[in-house]
Amino acid sequence: MNKEFFVDSKFVDFFNDYFHSAYSLEFLEETKLSSLSKNCFATVNLLKYQQEKIFYELVAELQLMCSEILESKLEYTYLHLVDYSNGGIMSPHSHKHAEDFSYILYLNTCADGETVLEYTHTTKKVKPVKNKVLLFSSDIVHGSNYSNTKKVLVGGLKIKRESYGQ
Repeated sequence: MNKEFFVDSKFVDFFNDYFHSAYSLEFLEETKLSSLSKNCFATVNLLKYQQEKIFYELVAELQLMCSEILESKLEYTYLHLVDYSNGGIMSPHSHKHAEDFSYILYLNTCADGETVLEYTHTTKKVKPVKNKVLLFSSDIVHGSNYSNTKKVLVGGLKIKRESYGQ
């Protein structure tokens, strides 16, 4: 399962600006994303750090959009930014061990760096288009072709389980 939809430019504008602060704050750089080329920059899970109010408003709005599309209540497991400007790929991997759904918000349009979704009998390539969100089941093996221009926001979501007996 995968769905594509577009968001208002306020999301892209905010997270492109956010990259500038992420570069200057060394603690935000992730060093353990094993599927990402060493030349690429990725942040740690941004949800673990105090953010400004607009950050929470925008990520909540993205979460709500995904929940409505999937007709399920969702909650975040992670959120990070990835910059391929120094050239690199994302090796094929899945997130089935960590969440139910993943999304990629493309922060710019580029000719390279397609996201590759690998299904049992076919492969789908998704071109990076600014403001587009690719929402997919996290058991789908996916990766990224080489890019030296792509910037993305990546989110992981779990179906919110209801508590019983309370």
